[in-house]
Amino acid sequence: MPESPVPRVLRVAIPSPLHRLFDYRPSREAPACGWQPGLRVRVSFGRREVVGIVVACCDRGELPLADLKPVLACLDDTPLPEDWLWLCRFTARYYQHPLGDTLHQALPVLLRQGRALTARTRERWALTAAGHAAGSDALPRAPRQAALLEMLRQHPHGLASQAILAQAFSRDQLKALTAKGLVERHEDHSPPPPARCRPPAGRPGAAAQPRAGPRPLGAA
Repeated sequence: MPESPVPRVLRVAIPSPLHRLFDYRPSREAPACGWQPGLRVRVSFGRREVVGIVVACCDRGELPLADLKPVLACLDDTPLPEDWLWLCRFTARYYQHPLGDTLHQALPVLLRQGRALTARTRERWALTAAGHAAGSDALPRAPRQAALLEMLRQHPHGLASQAILAQAFSRDQLKALTAKGLVERHEDHSPPPPARCRPPAGRPGAAAQPRAGPRPLGAA
């Protein structure tokens, strides 16, 4: 399989009150896994150096390449879990909160400071071949199991238990689908999932009162 081309622009989420991402050029030394969303990077932001998270890899940005600052360093050999990023995007949209600040609050303190990840085993659930083949009407008497099956169908590589339980599904429902041969459990040796993506502080009831203003780029 040919190698993926090196992106010319990295769109980085940075902890700030702004509802936008920031474009940077990749550093000369690429991470072992190649540039991809979910990698923590150290970048220059104003007069400070901050830790941000790559959200997208693009061929072009809003500014000419010559005007973009380079990433100072990539802090990870492997990206943060995809399902964690998805959950933080959902949280940022729901609470109308900047994605960069949402990601920052969800990271453990040491990871916010640029410390290294420690490998561990995490639990992941994915559809079996029978689960992929099952129709939308396969579970007429178990609507919550059917909803869980449909959510997993949207994530071909599966979802971690943390992301599934955060959507108000239960382990009993996972076990029931497993017993029916529709879902299977996997153990991945990977970086630990960051801290639970909590609602941003100081924004109670924000979702119930939509406001005008810039749309969070985490929704893209």
